[in-house]
Amino acid sequence: TVVLRAEALTGPTNDGADATQVLIRGDAEADGPGRAAQEAEARYRVFLDLSAEGVWRCDVDVPIDTALSPDDQLDAFYVRSYLAECNGAFARMYGFEDPELLLGTRLGDLIPRDDPRNEAYLRAWIASGYRLTGVESHERGRGGTPLVFENSITGQIEHGRLVRAWGTQRDVTARWQADEDRRFLADLDTRLHAASADTSVADLALAPLCAHLGVAGCALVEVDGGAGTLTLIARVADVPARTRAVLPLRTVVSPALHHALSAGQVVAIDDAAAHPFTADRAAALEALSLQAMLIAPVARDGDWVAALLCRETSPRAWRADECDLVAAVAARLWPAVERARANAALRESEDRFRHLADHVPAMIWLADADGACTYLSRGWHVFTGQSEAEALAHGWSDAIHPDDRDAALATFDDAVATQSPCRLTYRLRRHDGTYRWALGEARPRIDDAGTFLGHAGVVVDITEQRALEAALRDLNADLEARVAERTAQLEAANGLLEARNRDLHDFAHVASHDLQEPLRKIRQFADLLVVEEAAAFSAEGQRYIERIQDASQRMNRLISALLAYSRVATRTDPTADVELGAALADVLSDLDLRLHETRGRVEVPVPLPTVVADGTQVRQLLLNLVGNALKFHREGVPPVVRVTSERAGGAVRLVVEDNGIGFDARHAERIFAPFQRLHTRGSYEGSGVGLAIVRRIAERHGWTVRAEGTPGEGSRFTLTIPDPG
Repeated sequence: TVVLRAEALTGPTNDGADATQVLIRGDAEADGPGRAAQEAEARYRVFLDLSAEGVWRCDVDVPIDTALSPDDQLDAFYVRSYLAECNGAFARMYGFEDPELLLGTRLGDLIPRDDPRNEAYLRAWIASGYRLTGVESHERGRGGTPLVFENSITGQIEHGRLVRAWGTQRDVTARWQADEDRRFLADLDTRLHAASADTSVADLALAPLCAHLGVAGCALVEVDGGAGTLTLIARVADVPARTRAVLPLRTVVSPALHHALSAGQVVAIDDAAAHPFTADRAAALEALSLQAMLIAPVARDGDWVAALLCRETSPRAWRADECDLVAAVAARLWPAVERARANAALRESEDRFRHLADHVPAMIWLADADGACTYLSRGWHVFTGQSEAEALAHGWSDAIHPDDRDAALATFDDAVATQSPCRLTYRLRRHDGTYRWALGEARPRIDDAGTFLGHAGVVVDITEQRALEAALRDLNADLEARVAERTAQLEAANGLLEARNRDLHDFAHVASHDLQEPLRKIRQFADLLVVEEAAAFSAEGQRYIERIQDASQRMNRLISALLAYSRVATRTDPTADVELGAALADVLSDLDLRLHETRGRVEVPVPLPTVVADGTQVRQLLLNLVGNALKFHREGVPPVVRVTSERAGGAVRLVVEDNGIGFDARHAERIFAPFQRLHTRGSYEGSGVGLAIVRRIAERHGWTVRAEGTPGEGSRFTLTIPDPG
């Protein structure tokens, strides 16, 4: 006969509390009427079938002696135990509809021993005297699906030997996975917060995500809708070596998939060959080892800008919790990438500023909102001999002459208080202890939010300028004395001279306006000395004046070149369709005199295309390229400049080549740097900024420019313009 028995299984759960579960089982006994036994068996089977929890019984081939060591008992249980009975709920937890299919399954096939958490669970059961409640096991279902169960288990001991085990289990996989995902995201947040600027995205998030999901690979891609490209930012795992860093968007993304991702939808593709979003691109995806994909898009201002991709090389059914997790990681990861880019751009901008500040013929400085100096260029330290530690904060003022210091500081303090510009003149101690006259000018720094950040300023040595002003004043006095002695017939000329004197007087007041104004005045008055007073100077004096003219002209060209270089990024017109042929015709009109002087010619064998660009800057770019080609021609050889274009690889290539002096290929990058010259100033005129302007214009438009050359044969400049269509 079969009698229903109820056992109360009581034991500690994972959180330390006690839990009790009633286990119903049927045991065959020798007594009782047959009909009662059948009814009891029927009720038992109904209970098993209706139970939402998995109920099971595990028997052993040979009873296990409980006096053995825990290791030996565990080994024996794995070797001898098998599933003797289970209900439908138990079978369905593993992916089976018929419980009979599981009967006879060995313990090791259900509870993998290679997972240390399972071995710890069974050791705890043995240590508890074979009665344990509320412990987790980590198992695999049909097809290898990971499962987590919460178990209550008791062993039946007869004569000191374990003969069978009974248990119930609940599927807590979803709860366990949610906890794991929360811990993963919390850890990711910590790593993102603590990451240094140079931490790679792959090390930071993709590799841990790959391991957490157990996928073949993960990648972060950037989407350029205008260019129609996908750019691979970072990737981990077995990505094929042939995979390119940039792919045409339409090659792998169908219109339907593009629409879903643009709408912010997380897309789970179990099988690329069968999914309607990817079936027509299955071959291209297979070449990239993309069989199953989970894609979480990132949007900015309504545009799809990036995506986090998890992939498998074979079909895979993605779970909803996996979709949620990948979306959460994408939402955290892309802002981290944007912050890293912003920091890198800031460092690059600071490096450019410091490089420029250290090489201009002036002393550059920055101060914070409280007026404390935070940066001084190399020029200050070279001039004053002060170290950085001595000059920062307010130490720079120690280099000002004591008689000028209070007035200079008062002027600057007032500018800080009112957040306004200021200009001041004072004597500045040079490293050799002598004092030189200096002109200082400062402008407030205001960020995009309107916050006052401090001041930026420049200091220039104007000692020679002041000496020239004194000399000019003396000259004016002498001229006025001689005019007074002249006859009435010279009164008209005297009036002109007085007008000039007034101009000179005005110059003395505005000479400190900016860097160009003093240079312009120096050049004007040097020209007057040459024209009208040459006889009053010795040959040595005339040579000095010529040197003044040359130096001021070079400085003026340098400042003009610097302004032109900076205006490329700051003064721009809206982009529009620009016909390169028409733009080149305008340039050749401007270069007509140079073409005539050099007996040069410009060949345009094919019509040039139309591009979307800033028309003014395009003409400046062509003027610099063609002008350089005419300038750097070989002695006695008329220059020939050839301008061609072609379409290739989704881009327009514009080529400007010549038969000039060429250059060594080692200098192909150097020639694009500001103020880099391959020849002496006497050989060829120019400021050394023309090609730097070319590169800056190209970069502003998202183009690239490359230089090639052979000494004595010529140069070739290739401009690559992506095709927006």
